[in-house]
Amino acid sequence: MGACTSRLTLTRATGPPSFPAHRQIRYLRGHMSDRSILRTLPALAAFAVLQLPPLLYVSTVHAGLTHEWPADGDALDAVGDADGTLSGGTTFGQGLFDEAFVFDGVDDEVSFGQTAGNFGNSDFTIAFVIRTTSTGVVEGVLGKRSVCAFGSFWDIRTRGHGDLSLEVYETDTNLGTTTTRPINDGLFHTVVFTREGTVMRSYVDGFLDQEIDRGTAANVSNDASLVAGTSACTAQDQTIHFTGTLDEIRLANTADKDLLPPFFHCGDANRNASITATDALDALQTAVGLETCDFCLCDANGSGGISAGDALLILKFAVAQPVARLCPICEVELPGVG
Repeated sequence: MGACTSRLTLTRATGPPSFPAHRQIRYLRGHMSDRSILRTLPALAAFAVLQLPPLLYVSTVHAGLTHEWPADGDALDAVGDADGTLSGGTTFGQGLFDEAFVFDGVDDEVSFGQTAGNFGNSDFTIAFVIRTTSTGVVEGVLGKRSVCAFGSFWDIRTRGHGDLSLEVYETDTNLGTTTTRPINDGLFHTVVFTREGTVMRSYVDGFLDQEIDRGTAANVSNDASLVAGTSACTAQDQTIHFTGTLDEIRLANTADKDLLPPFFHCGDANRNASITATDALDALQTAVGLETCDFCLCDANGSGGISAGDALLILKFAVAQPVARLCPICEVELPGVG
């Protein structure tokens, strides 16, 4: 077994001068109980830091970022000028960063206007945080598409097995990609789609999921509104409105796989974005001194040490038993900051 001793890195949130300061500093509310992030990371005000048990996540601002909708109680664009408009019964609830858009699957939508998302045939990145439990249905998540027919558009929808499809069209050929890792387990997941030249890639929780060279780049530009929570195909085919949470929707004019960087769930000892019996074995070997694993990943019962009890808890979670994971918040080194 390989040791899991690599460190996560916090990066100072430096962006363009126009980037609002209140968008650079996130204060996570709820789900923290008595374990205050302010006690663990007293320098929070200098960083854009995300911590929601049972995971650790770090957010940075990137040069290619053109739009960001944090969904912190409003639909304002924190980087560009494409402020959103809520319709239906769209509300706000707990997100990975502070709050998030919550969609009920009936008629909830958020429209961000007609300009955002016109990528032409240039490189791009589409990134967001998603949480859902929908299975066996096709739901409209995010897209810029005028009609449910061929044309110039991009459209992200869920697929029946809990994964996602990004369709990218210019004429009648899909030049997009998909994900294969399920994102419908009720946990937060980061999803990043990129186009670099003619190569399409998808990333889930920071891990490369799919890569395909399409040979050509579709010219994507239309006068449709960019909309979250639905698709132009909603009620036109089997597509229905999205049920779940969307947070930190971001667009960039570069291919940036780190637009939403990876995070690791409590129990993911080998950091491969899934929790299996192998992770439980890693935790057990750590308990007897044969491995080394960070407390934030392996101290699953929050006891302050790593024991056979943590390994058992991780194993139970791996086989879908309902258990609570209580990994502590980890302090991490800040190399190059000062």
